[in-house]
Amino acid sequence: MRNSYKCHLLLLLALMLPLQACGLAYSAKPIEGWVVDAATKQPLEGVNVVAHWVVNFGMEGGQGTDLMLMETVTDRNGRYAFPGWGPTQLPVGRPWEARMKSQSPELIFYKKDYWWNAVSNETKGPQPGPGPLVRTSDWNGKTFELKKFEDTLDRYGSVVSGVLTSVSWGSNCRWKQIPRMLVALDRESARLWQQKIFNDLPTIQRVENASVREACGSVKDFFAEYLK
Repeated sequence: MRNSYKCHLLLLLALMLPLQACGLAYSAKPIEGWVVDAATKQPLEGVNVVAHWVVNFGMEGGQGTDLMLMETVTDRNGRYAFPGWGPTQLPVGRPWEARMKSQSPELIFYKKDYWWNAVSNETKGPQPGPGPLVRTSDWNGKTFELKKFEDTLDRYGSVVSGVLTSVSWGSNCRWKQIPRMLVALDRESARLWQQKIFNDLPTIQRVENASVREACGSVKDFFAEYLK
């Protein structure tokens, strides 16, 4: 009788876990920062900045998808800002163990002819469970330095190709959330190919391919205002 009770209790707990995961809702506080040239310390205008908050799942959190994805561009003072958001629930259909790791958000900085860079929160030991439900960025209120790229063009083409590898822009029509970054990378890809420099940057054509698979609407119409 006692063993039967334990079995029923374990079964009930197992059934509740997916419901608990589905009920998780994350929020984030606003982020503000500045970008300067590493050598001159002068503000850098026109830096593309992407922020994304990643939900991980699968074996040891080996798979991930963006719960929230945003972009902006620095102004003449090198300033960028992202608004707060949430609460936003985890996507329906994700495994029960899906959670946001403590590193989120990740901030990605890109400007033509500079080393692109990405930063995230520091972690101190393992983070059990879903982690903090209200997220902040370690980089809020700080200044970030970008270095001029002073290596070969071949090296530049290889390095810059990785700028969005951590972003799931090609699924669920998420490319619509970072149009200015994608246009900047499309133009850079074309410039490099004209000089016969291999690169694997995201392009508008690759966005078109993703759109066909997911019925995201007209890519041409969507990007028209950003390509002016």
